Order: sequence, then structure tokens, then C-alpha cells
Amino acid sequence: IFKMQKSFSLLLLASASYAASTPYISGQVTSTEQFLYGKFRAQVTGPGTKGSCVGFFTEWTGPDYDYLWWNSVEMELVPSLDTTPLSIDLSYGDGIDRRQAQSYDPSFQSGSDAHIYEFTWTPNEVTFSADGQTLKTFQKGDPYVDNQSKHQNIMFNMWAPRWDAHDEDWSKGRDDSTMPWFAKADWIEYYSWDGETDAFNYEWRDEFDSLETSKWTVAHEFGFDVNLSTYMNTQVYAEEGQLVLKLEKNNQSVLSHSNESSTFLQ
Repeated sequence: IFKMQKSFSLLLLASASYAASTPYISGQVTSTEQFLYGKFRAQVTGPGTKGSCVGFFTEWTGPDYDYLWWNSVEMELVPSLDTTPLSIDLSYGDGIDRRQAQSYDPSFQSGSDAHIYEFTWTPNEVTFSADGQTLKTFQKGDPYVDNQSKHQNIMFNMWAPRWDAHDEDWSKGRDDSTMPWFAKADWIEYYSWDGETDAFNYEWRDEFDSLETSKWTVAHEFGFDVNLSTYMNTQVYAEEGQLVLKLEKNNQSVLSHSNESSTFLQ
């Protein structure tokens, strides 16, 4: 499946009142460092529960952020799509809208086991892999590669999609009674790219013996309009050599599901 998906306005919100308006709370970390090209790897375990989404990706966050100049390279676990639970996404903004090349790979089943997710990003090629199996490659000359040119942050998150977040329903089958849900990263690795040799050089691996705030920023009281969870710093921690994200019902919610409508950029 390959499509250009309509984009939605993020309506980025960061306030206690927004936290009270969502039925769930969850977690996200963002690298303090930005990267231009490289190889990015993580060993991740998702909950495998329908209605959850776990993302390992890079994304441009600024400076001078403008949604219409979006850049991101994304892998997301979406268990609600039974036969294709891994989303691969390469997106850029052209100044008018977000252009999104998204596909769902039927050959890989993430389940609730640990897997190694990897993507490589250079001016010549973007490749997505899981457990050493190449799933999708974009080549130079494709606008999704040619326009992937902004410095980006590494991000790891878990969230609760609203039914209309994507053309396919990433929320279907959600059962609150099985919460809390956990997403765990055993490690995240970064390799720089050498433009002269076209080689990737190992730079670092974070094995999460602790959560280093010099390396990672933890989102707090932050969300977007098609996310039914608010990112809270209480939902992110390091435990037994893993980075843990926790998604659960928001007991402080006073306006549950108040964001059931959506705003789309036409």
C-alpha cells in the first residue's frame, strides 16, 4: 500500500488544561542533538495492543519551526492494523502542505516482542529495515528523498491515535481495561554518514542505565489534535536498563474525548 495521505494540523498544545482534556496520558522523548543524515537503530518492544502507536523516528523540530516545511523519517507500530502493523513514513513539506509517503509492510509482524528497527538516511537514499530485513527503499530523484534535508531530532514515543488520525483507523479495538501499556527501548544507536566514502560510522549507543537529560528531553503537558493522550514526564523513566514509556487512562481528565473533532489543512 502506498499513498499520499492528507495531512492534519498539529495544533501543538502544551498546557495543564490540555492535559485535562485527553482521556489518556503517555510519554515521548526527543534527542537534544539534531542530526543531518545517518543510520538510526533501536531495539524496541511495543505492547502489541490495539489502539496504541509506538514510534521510532527522526523529525525536524526547528529552529523557526513551520509545519508547512515538515521533514521526518518514521517507523511506527500500529497493532490495530492486524495484517500490516508496521507503518513506514517519509514526509516533507513543500510550503503548501505536508507530503506524506506512507506504506504498511505485510511481511513484518511486530507483536509484543523485541525487534531491531533501523533506517538509514542520506541525500542519495532512505532505507527502512527491521531485524536486518530491508522493507522499503527510496532513491535520489524521489522528491521524498530530495526534500529530506533538514537537521532532525531522534524521537521515541507512544500515543493513542484518534479514529481519524489516518486514512486507516489506528484506534480500532482499543480496550482501556487492559491498560496500562508499556513501550520499551533496550537501546538506541546513532551512526554518522561520511559523504566522501558513503559509509556509516558508529557514534554512540544509549543503553538507558539511566535517563540522561543532557541527551534526551522528556515531553510534558504536550499533545496534538488527533492524539487522545497527553505526553507527561511522569510517563517516562529508565528501569532495569530500558527506557520505558507508559500509556494509561488519565484520571485527571475532566473533559474526556473533548477533542473528537479534527482540523485538516486543505
